Amino acid sequence: MKKPAEFVVNFPMPFRKRSAGKCAFFGFIVAMIVLLASRWLASVNIRRILRSAALFIHTHEVLDEIRDTLAMRAIPESRQRSHLVTGEAVYLQPYRSAAGFFAHLAIAAAPELVIPSFS
Repeated sequence: MKKPAEFVVNFPMPFRKRSAGKCAFFGFIVAMIVLLASRWLASVNIRRILRSAALFIHTHEVLDEIRDTLAMRAIPESRQRSHLVTGEAVYLQPYRSAAGFFAHLAIAAAPELVIPSFS
C-alpha cells in the first residue's frame, strides 16, 4: 500500500519572512485608519444633524409667526364685516389701525423670517 501524498502549502517569499510583530503593527495601522475615518464621518454627520435641527426650528418659527399674524388679522376683518353689515363707522377704527400695523409688520419681519440668521 502506498502512503497518501502530503499536502504542502508553499507561500510566496514575502509571507514567509514576516514576523508576528510586523503583522500586528500592520493590523494596528489599519485599525487606526478605520477609527480616524469613522471619527471624521461621525463629525460630518453631527454637523448635518445640527444644521437640519436649526432649519427645522427656523421653519416652525416662521410657521408660528404666520399663524399668529393670520390670527391677529381675524379681528380687524371681523370688524370690517360688521361695518359692511351695519354701516356704522365705529367698526372701521380697528380695521384702519390694523392696516398700518400689518404693513409695518410685514416689512420689518419678512427679512428675518425668510433668511435664517444662524451659521
